[in-house]
Amino acid sequence: MSAWPSTLPQSPQAEGFSQLKDDNVIRSQQATGPAKTRRRTTAATQPFSFQLTLTDAQLSTFLTFHTTTLKDGSLSFTWVDHLNGGAASCRFTSQPVYSKNSGWWVVICNMEVLP
Repeated sequence: MSAWPSTLPQSPQAEGFSQLKDDNVIRSQQATGPAKTRRRTTAATQPFSFQLTLTDAQLSTFLTFHTTTLKDGSLSFTWVDHLNGGAASCRFTSQPVYSKNSGWWVVICNMEVLP
């Protein structure tokens, strides 16, 4: 499994970072009384979104990593779980969005931490 490139920022920007745990509970409404609930799986993903501010050279590295190494984001890779600091297996859940702002590239990403 590939790892997040060392020449890219190792942490997402705090502004715009959000992470949650997938809803892993199934609720079944009953004719009367409270709904029944059960756990869907023991292996829930944790979606997160963030943005990076990159130079032209870093954007080139990011594009190569995403397009070639990860086959357009279809493969998972090793990075850091930004909530607890441990190693995590991550993958993209959608294609990144790029925009240029004052000479820097802003890249918005949606990913998930895999169980």
